[in-house]
Amino acid sequence: MKIQLGLTYKGERHYIHGSDLFNAVQFAAQGMPGGEGAYISRLGFNHFAYHQCELYLDECVGSNSTVAEGELKFSDGTDKRFCLREGTRKPTARNPYDEDSMVTVAAYSGQSATLQAPINYTTIEVVIALTKVLNYRLATPKQGKWVFGKIELSQSLPEIRKFITVTRTKAIPGRFSVNQIDIDGGIVGSVQFIVGTP
Repeated sequence: MKIQLGLTYKGERHYIHGSDLFNAVQFAAQGMPGGEGAYISRLGFNHFAYHQCELYLDECVGSNSTVAEGELKFSDGTDKRFCLREGTRKPTARNPYDEDSMVTVAAYSGQSATLQAPINYTTIEVVIALTKVLNYRLATPKQGKWVFGKIELSQSLPEIRKFITVTRTKAIPGRFSVNQIDIDGGIVGSVQFIVGTP
């Protein structure tokens, strides 16, 4: 099965933001027959996407155009592998995105960063922004940028009703980090960041 994703650029970025790919895949999955309650249990990126992408289910043979691979979990307990492949058409729309203002009120303690609700962004946008600012606070890379590399979830990302805390649990300074995601007092998964250049 192949599904075309309608993607836009975020802010002034010239690549597709990982949160938009995440949200587009989950929206497409939940629109499938039997997909109500489906969620992304794993999503890992191979490289940046600069053009529109297509979602492939159970057809993930190797390809240079594959930008990400992952797994969907459905409410009946079944799992489906998926991959995202990049096409040649660039997005024609651009949405405003003020990531910096979102995290200016974050509170820090040791290896953790916390944001209190209400937050006017999707949960995955908050996870990425908060993890990014935490990693820069703990270790600014000499070259490249901290970027979203992989997420693993034990449940669908819930709406943030009280708070979200991201805690770094493992790292190779300036190269790689693993960060635990706590939403409203429950651990929902982990997000990995790597140092790369868009």
